[in-house]
Amino acid sequence: MREKMGRRVYQVALTREGEPWTLPLTKDRACLRPTGFGPLGEDHLILFPDLHHAVIPAMEALVEHFVLAWLR
Repeated sequence: MREKMGRRVYQVALTREGEPWTLPLTKDRACLRPTGFGPLGEDHLILFPDLHHAVIPAMEALVEHFVLAWLR
């Protein structure tokens, strides 16, 4: 939807530790087109392929990083 509005959406897949995902993306996750991170003020879709309904420190750190950038 955001892309249809003309916005670029950076797509990133990460491990539980917050490192780049290097394994193939399968099933519903296969539609992700990893591009890497872009400017913090831009839209990002960040996927943790091996995470099942949990919040982890790497996710919390990313949220804090982006929120602080948006508040500047």
